[in-house]
Amino acid sequence: MFSRKKDAETEHYDKAVEFYNRTQYPDALREINLALDINREAGAYYYLKGQVLEFMEKIEEAMSAYTYASMYDPRNKRLYDPQVERLRPIVTEKQGMPMKYLGGHSGFIKSDDVHLRFTDNAIEIPEFSLNIPYEKITMIKTQTKTDLAKLAGTAIVVGVFAALGDYTHYYMLMNYIDEIQMEQTMVFDGNVIEIQPKIYRKVVEAKTRK
Repeated sequence: MFSRKKDAETEHYDKAVEFYNRTQYPDALREINLALDINREAGAYYYLKGQVLEFMEKIEEAMSAYTYASMYDPRNKRLYDPQVERLRPIVTEKQGMPMKYLGGHSGFIKSDDVHLRFTDNAIEIPEFSLNIPYEKITMIKTQTKTDLAKLAGTAIVVGVFAALGDYTHYYMLMNYIDEIQMEQTMVFDGNVIEIQPKIYRKVVEAKTRK
């Protein structure tokens, strides 16, 4: 019985390789999944699955497959782990950068965990179904609590200011003009040192294209 399973497993894997080499990726995926149904702990199978999924432009699933390959075949981590790291920025860009929204926007009073997605023309915040065109952003900067204290009672609502942490921690402050021509302020916590310059560059590009 074990021998027949092993033969079937190898047959499906070999077929998957053959389909992959012929660029018949849906067929390759079907066969590698059948091989994995028999043996869920074969790192090489997950690696091939990751390659197939990449060509099918299913990047998140490909990264997951490479992660499993590394987990089940640690002796070959030096082969698998670079694939994970190579895809990680692509997946992060697609999913959006995780941030903590602290408040300030008239339409979104409560703080919430959100993601900032960067498209060609706008920032998307899917949790709020919000689309902010780069050309509508009027200010984007990092601020400490000390800096924000000067704005309390004006652009920043008092509740947001009170929720902030220590006085030396950096937050991101973004102002933009919404669809009814009101200026909105949003305060974020997270990896602002990386994200703020990225947004600034997008704003510059958008405003200089005109």
